[in-house]
Amino acid sequence: MSRVLNLAGFGLLFGVVSAAGLSWAVGGLLLRPSPRALPDPPADLAAEAVELATADARTVAAWWMPEDEARGVIVLAHGKGGSRLAMIERARSLREAGYATLALDLQGHGESPGERITLGLLESEDLRAAVAFVKKRLPGAPVGLIGVSLGGVAALVADPPLEIDALVLESVYATVPQAIGARTDEALGPLGSLAARALLLQIPLRLDASLERLSPTAGLARYRIPMLFLIGDEDHQTPLASVRAMHAAALEGSELVVFERVGHHDLLLADRELWRREVFDYLSAAWD
Repeated sequence: MSRVLNLAGFGLLFGVVSAAGLSWAVGGLLLRPSPRALPDPPADLAAEAVELATADARTVAAWWMPEDEARGVIVLAHGKGGSRLAMIERARSLREAGYATLALDLQGHGESPGERITLGLLESEDLRAAVAFVKKRLPGAPVGLIGVSLGGVAALVADPPLEIDALVLESVYATVPQAIGARTDEALGPLGSLAARALLLQIPLRLDASLERLSPTAGLARYRIPMLFLIGDEDHQTPLASVRAMHAAALEGSELVVFERVGHHDLLLADRELWRREVFDYLSAAWD
C-alpha cells in the first residue's frame, strides 16, 4: 500500500513539475524575439536608414522618411512579431498627406537587437529615442505617434510619457491579464484561464516589472492629449469592450473608431478609406 502511495505521490509531483516546465516554456515563446533581415525600403519613400541610440545604450534600426515643408512628423511603431516593414503603407499614406515619418524596429524585432520582448517596458524607450530623433531633425514640428498593438502599448507604458502632440492607438489591449486571457481562451477554450494564470505569474519574474507597471490603461493618465483609438469589432485578442473602457478613461476629446467585421488584423489594409479619413482628421484637429 505504501508503495502505491509513493508511486502516486511521485506521479503527482512529476505531473506538477512537468506542467510548470511546460508553462515556463510557453512563457518563453510569448516573449521570444522576432529578429530578421529586412529588404531595402520602397524607392518612392526616399527612406534613409538610420540607427537610434536609447538612453540605456541600446541601438534601434529605423527608416527616416523626410518630407519637404512637412505638416508634422509621425513615428510609426509596429506590433508584436512585426517590423518597420509592416508600417510602409502607413508611411506612404502619410507622405501623400504631407507628413514626414520615422518607422522603427522595436527592440527584439527586425534589425533591432534584443533578448526578449518586454511588453512595452524597453520598447517604450525605443519610442523615446525615436521622438528625440525626429525633434532633432525637424525642430519645432508637431510630433505624433501611430502605434499598432505592441507599438501602442509601448507608448502608454512609457513613464514619463513621450513628448508628443498626438497618439493613434490601433488594436491596443487594456491590461496584460486581459491580453493573455483573451489569447489563451481563444487557443485553449475552457483550459485557457488556467494557462493564463500560470503565464501571468511568470511575467514579473521574467521582466522584473509588475503587471500594473506594464498596464496600458494605467498609462492613459500620464498623457494630457486627446487620443484616437482604432479597433476591429471582431478582434478577439483585444475585445471591443476593453477598448471602449480605455477610451472612456482617456482625456476628454479622445475618439474611438470601430472597423466593422475586422479582427486583429492590419486596420489600414482592412479599410483604407476609413483609416485615412479618421487618422488625417484626427491629426488635423490635433495641431492644425
